[in-house]
Amino acid sequence: LCFVFSVHSVYAHVVSNDSMRIVALIDSAKAHEYQLKYALKELDSAYRLTKYTHAEQLSAKVLMEKGDLYLKNSLLAEADSNFVQARKIMDSFPKDEDYLELIRRQAVCSYFSGDYQRVLRLALEGLKDAGIQRNKSFTATFYNILGVAYLGMGDQTAALNYYLKALDIFKHLHQPDKIASVESNIGIIYQNQGNIKEAQKIGRASCRERV
Repeated sequence: LCFVFSVHSVYAHVVSNDSMRIVALIDSAKAHEYQLKYALKELDSAYRLTKYTHAEQLSAKVLMEKGDLYLKNSLLAEADSNFVQARKIMDSFPKDEDYLELIRRQAVCSYFSGDYQRVLRLALEGLKDAGIQRNKSFTATFYNILGVAYLGMGDQTAALNYYLKALDIFKHLHQPDKIASVESNIGIIYQNQGNIKEAQKIGRASCRERV
């Protein structure tokens, strides 16, 4: 009988099992996102396991989810802190769609904090990285966020310009929910401008996209 085996293979199997456990803990936290203490306990367990196994990318993922959990519970400072920690880790790896999603979440958190200048900066960073990755969906997403930032700063002309850019791409990609979201933003600007006819027109279009 041969008892020779690969230590690397055994290690890979253990790491794989640990990774599955981490993902399971993340999923459990998501399923209990409005039970804050329980969800945080699951994510803290996942984070400790990522550190034990040196799974840095999964560590960033856990921090992202922890930030999102705080954000959904309106704990903005805690959310931002976790997003920042996740970003520091992700900066050490090739930038992918998860990286773009992290920037999006940071921008959303900054918006709810009322920091429109930071929203603007993050959206420009995300737009640049989305362009490098040739990710059209995120390109449109960051155009939309730029519109939100400029509207928050009182520049309706710039906001409308970026909303229209986002809308054009989302229509090309046939993403109805995102089209409806941008059309709602455009409708707000038309309403602010007193252009009721255009506001009603875009409102009807938005409703059709949501059906």
